[in-house]
Amino acid sequence: MPHTQQVVAVRDTHLFVDDTGEEGLPIILCLHSLFLDSRMFDGLIDAVRGEFRVVRPEFRGQGRSDLHDVDVITMDDDAEDILALIEVMGLKDINMLVQSMGGDVGVRVAARRPELFRKIVMAGSSARGETHKEYVTWTDRASVHGFVGDILEETLGVMFGETIRNDPERTDIVALWTDRINALPRSLRPAMLGVMTREGALDLLPSITCPVLIVSGVEDHARPPGVGQRSRRCPPRQRTRRSRRRRSQPDLGSTKHRLSKDHRLLPILSCPGTQFAEGRNYSIERNIRRGTLRAKLICNPGWSRAE
Repeated sequence: MPHTQQVVAVRDTHLFVDDTGEEGLPIILCLHSLFLDSRMFDGLIDAVRGEFRVVRPEFRGQGRSDLHDVDVITMDDDAEDILALIEVMGLKDINMLVQSMGGDVGVRVAARRPELFRKIVMAGSSARGETHKEYVTWTDRASVHGFVGDILEETLGVMFGETIRNDPERTDIVALWTDRINALPRSLRPAMLGVMTREGALDLLPSITCPVLIVSGVEDHARPPGVGQRSRRCPPRQRTRRSRRRRSQPDLGSTKHRLSKDHRLLPILSCPGTQFAEGRNYSIERNIRRGTLRAKLICNPGWSRAE
């Protein structure tokens, strides 16, 4: 099956889906952040070509999926859409890579159908409800004025840590996403409000049985490392690990990825200037470039097979 981009009918909407389409390869389902879209995973495609099939949907009310004239699109709405999409596409034995809002949705999806998932990587995400009440005002302002001026700057401040915004090596990637966020429509409001008023999902964590890796950024003010730590309330088989980095939103297209066929690693989760891997029954403690990140990854002792 060739690489395709298509609009898929699920429930009462149509979701845009990018699918590399390889038959017989393990699947990575990528769920994007609010304000971003499936293109945030562009760098992953070349990195895992021939090793994994990558499926990248865009949530309702965002990207190239259908808009919806409603007050709010909830995380449960999106979770039901993704479950319906998985059913329509016949996906199983899924590795899931989620970012920020994608994690809010991913936790709900994995808790409702745990048998579908093998491994999960959560980056800059959590299972808690939103506590920043001022984000609702931000949402209302963006729905009137769009992502310009102070609203654009406020959004960029949430999406990118100060370190990356001031890094001359990352000027291109920051400029690229600044332009894309600037172009977001005011009609993003229902999706944005769904994230800003979301309820917590900590009570769902015991239902998730596969290994989970959590990556939190020390400059991620919206979801700091302490928030990700709360997501570690889970049974022994679902051990989660936290890694610290001086970045806000990981960009999965800005650095090279590596794979180890010998260890059959899950694809590297790559942030600007950083790399992570999780494999079979081993631990890694590594100083990342310029000492800006220290990542410690420990494989779940109960996870003895890569297959």
